[in-house]
Amino acid sequence: MKTIGLLGGTGWSSTVGYYTLLNELVGKRLGGYHSAKILLKSIDYHDIMSSYGKAPERIADILLEELLDLIALNPDCIIICCNSLHKYYDLIESHIYDSDIPVMHAVKLVGQHCKQQQYKKVLLLT
Repeated sequence: MKTIGLLGGTGWSSTVGYYTLLNELVGKRLGGYHSAKILLKSIDYHDIMSSYGKAPERIADILLEELLDLIALNPDCIIICCNSLHKYYDLIESHIYDSDIPVMHAVKLVGQHCKQQQYKKVLLLT
């Protein structure tokens, strides 16, 4: 079974949702008492919210540091458990491409899905 790295704590309530969904999906797929192999790196969201809207470079630095710590644990992939942090991911993406570990980028995944479905119009709420 592959190991999923979760960058959580970015609003602990969203982290719980990701953790729950992944375990439910693995349980349905494999049955029995199976659960997902997860490495959870939970960060203090206060550090991000203190800079939100004021210092995007500070948030990007925090995100980079936390992702590098999670990458060091060598999961098979990484999911950031906070949709709003994905806009800061674009600022640091080039700094983590030395890693072969894919980071699931919500914006890119939604874009791919929309193209596959051939949607002509998409409503985004921020």
